[in-house]
Amino acid sequence: MKFPDNIRAQMLPGKLYYENEDYQAALEHFIIIKDKMGSNTDLDYWIILCYRALGIPDEAEVF
Repeated sequence: MKFPDNIRAQMLPGKLYYENEDYQAALEHFIIIKDKMGSNTDLDYWIILCYRALGIPDEAEVF
């Protein structure tokens, strides 16, 4: 993958999934990034958005 150390570049596919209303794929992508790169405010924001879009906002409270 290009730009392996650039979290913003890594997040772009997840944002595209989200914008195309594929919230589950976006969430999975963001969680993979979080596992590799650790927590990040922007990343956490997108994960919360995904959980809300999927109708399970309580899941976002676990991290």
